[in-house]
Amino acid sequence: MQKIFSCNKIQLLKISLRKKRHLHTIGFRMAAHPITQIGQLVSKRWAQRPWLHRSWWVIAFAVLCAGLYFHAMRGKEESYQEMSARLKTLEREKALAIAQYQDLALQIKSQSDPAWVEMVLKRNLGMVPEGQTKVYFTEE
Repeated sequence: MQKIFSCNKIQLLKISLRKKRHLHTIGFRMAAHPITQIGQLVSKRWAQRPWLHRSWWVIAFAVLCAGLYFHAMRGKEESYQEMSARLKTLEREKALAIAQYQDLALQIKSQSDPAWVEMVLKRNLGMVPEGQTKVYFTEE
């Protein structure tokens, strides 16, 4: 009578590994699979190559990363210069706005001063006080 085993694939692999180890310990050596032999030859040849040939992709990746980094830094520097110029422009505009604000605030405070009213009338409207003569010069 035969025994029927219900095993999954993992259990079958474990059993086959145990058999291989057992055969190896008692002096038998299983024949290597041809693909395994090719893989061993390739790995030996690969190990004999200089490190530069084995690691070319690491060097290429590092060069690519460095290129991307320097490209980003150049863009960052350009945007920094642009923002610095914009900041200087805004600071100049702010200084002009503050000066205009102070001038207007002074005008508002001075509206009750008769000397200031007279100055505004002379400057803006071209009026002259009584007793003074206005002189025009024309270019011919």
